[in-house]
Amino acid sequence: MTRMRGFLALGACGFTLAACATTTPEQRADSPRDVKAAEVNPPTFPDEGPYESRKITLALGDGLDDCGYTQAQFDFDEAKVQMKDRGELEALAVCLQSPKYEHLDLKLVGRADPRGSKRYNRKLGLERAKAVKQVLVGYGVSPDRIAVATRGEAGAKGNTNEFSFGWDRRVDVVQLNVVHAP
Repeated sequence: MTRMRGFLALGACGFTLAACATTTPEQRADSPRDVKAAEVNPPTFPDEGPYESRKITLALGDGLDDCGYTQAQFDFDEAKVQMKDRGELEALAVCLQSPKYEHLDLKLVGRADPRGSKRYNRKLGLERAKAVKQVLVGYGVSPDRIAVATRGEAGAKGNTNEFSFGWDRRVDVVQLNVVHAP
């Protein structure tokens, strides 16, 4: 009987140890470690159309290279010059008052993206040109040297994709009384 108790005690210990033991789990086929990079779907981004997604709004014409690159931005349906762009417009005004450009007359041509009616876009383009003129005059450029005009959405480069509309929300700076190459 002592032997039997010994076997029972040994058996109980064996069952206890077996119950506490862990086995390595099966690795499932859909485990992240088994997924190959080629099987992962890459994120899709919208087509940006033929032009970059940007809001460049003041493009300097030929011959104003010394004034540097000026980028004033207009948001959708806005004609207000943003505070962050005033430094660049101030630099342009200083350049326009330098001896090389002090007699140069300009035309600011406001543009809009093709959303909205033609009439509204022409008005918005004109408001943008006037806003840039007001800033330049505030920095000392004579208002007599700056004419304003609008093209509205005429010649807009943006297509039906909203990422390309920013290109058209701009003011072009055109030198007056000079011959422009086509």
